[in-house]
Amino acid sequence: MKLVTSEQMRDLDRRTIEETDTPGEVLMERAGQGAADIIHRLAETAGFHHPLVHLLAGRGNNGGDAFAAARFLKEDGCSVQVWLAGAANDLQGDALRHFSRMKDAEIPLREMPTREDWQEALQYP
Repeated sequence: MKLVTSEQMRDLDRRTIEETDTPGEVLMERAGQGAADIIHRLAETAGFHHPLVHLLAGRGNNGGDAFAAARFLKEDGCSVQVWLAGAANDLQGDALRHFSRMKDAEIPLREMPTREDWQEALQYP
């Protein structure tokens, strides 16, 4: 597996979109499906059938990948919770489209736009 920087990944995405005429929205769908497949396979291997999966999503394209993955995981029978590092109002483009589909699938979301939100969420009872 080759590791790339975020700048290199953006360039690879851009080139793929331009050279193969594949829309960014489709790339996100494929990335989400791939991530969901790996998560589901790892859970099954560990003996967890239909686990609760928490996904941390950003506001950009990686967030869109997570929103797509959440849908696929739910379709596979997993319980899913998405934590958004930001506010849904800040989403745009392909990420927003995948967010809308995730919301249509009634997947629980917790928006975490501030440092205080994270501190509160990480408090143990």
